[in-house]
Amino acid sequence: MTPAAKILSTVEGFAKLSNEELEVIATIANPVKYESGVHVVNEGDQSDELFIIFKGQVSIDFQSYSGQKVNICRIGEQQLFGELSYLDNQPRSASATTTEEAKILVLKRKDLDVCFCEFPTIGYKVMSELAQLVTRKLRFTNFALKDKVS
Repeated sequence: MTPAAKILSTVEGFAKLSNEELEVIATIANPVKYESGVHVVNEGDQSDELFIIFKGQVSIDFQSYSGQKVNICRIGEQQLFGELSYLDNQPRSASATTTEEAKILVLKRKDLDVCFCEFPTIGYKVMSELAQLVTRKLRFTNFALKDKVS
């Protein structure tokens, strides 16, 4: 198994793919090295890549309506980000900044779209997993908001 396929095999959204399917996705994954403090994406940017961290950490933040920087979370190895803009093709809802040197696999929407057309089973599996991931995050947000409102 190639290094990129091994990384993908551990990441939610891709872990249920067979080794052969992982290798297909690995061929379109672009590994990028980022220094600490680099903005991988900025809130409001129009982009549609999906990012998978295989080394380092990334801080996910947004700007409140009052202009205050709000940290949503820090994520690390074997986690992905950018799924919202990938799924709905809307501007980034948050910024992602490396907090240390990071290595990240970048998957471009156009490449994934071609792959999913060519291999619909892979597309179904990945999109189903991404939908479940987004649903879990939304449920967590709903739970957190209930606590704030009560």
